[in-house]
Amino acid sequence: MDKTELWQKRISNISVSSSTVRGQPKLTVQSIRDFLIELDLSQFENIDEQDSFGKILDELTYKLMNRMPSGKFGFARKCLNIFLLEITHNTILVGKYKLDKLIPFLEVPIDNPNEKELRKQAKEVNWQWKSIKDLQSEDNRKIQVFTKDFMLDTHHLERVYFDLINWRK
Repeated sequence: MDKTELWQKRISNISVSSSTVRGQPKLTVQSIRDFLIELDLSQFENIDEQDSFGKILDELTYKLMNRMPSGKFGFARKCLNIFLLEITHNTILVGKYKLDKLIPFLEVPIDNPNEKELRKQAKEVNWQWKSIKDLQSEDNRKIQVFTKDFMLDTHHLERVYFDLINWRK
């Protein structure tokens, strides 16, 4: 195992915990970690625009859903987004795969606290929300569009950083 594989494994393990997927069936954490450890990061090397990144993210989300016991979109997307945030800020992985250029395309990981705060910030809410368990692709897209505009206008940061601002607020 080389150092990039070691870092990918470490980030996979620290990105997903039982609290990340609270309420999901047993083996969910391990199935997600295994998927992230096996993920071919070289597929991100030539991504330089949002649409290409979005297609890969959607494809990976559905592949991960198929590996998870519950197959829930919301949890799969949340875990991928947390993992992607971490790998784009790791100097070893960025050095090998040029992952830092993905930062403008990354999504905020959606969970109950983030959705609640985004809902407060929105003048008009155009998405449906019950819980992370029920999050669907189209509502995730609407939340991401709002968050991108909100973060740029309010904080001059990419949307992925909303999670850092709102975490344990």
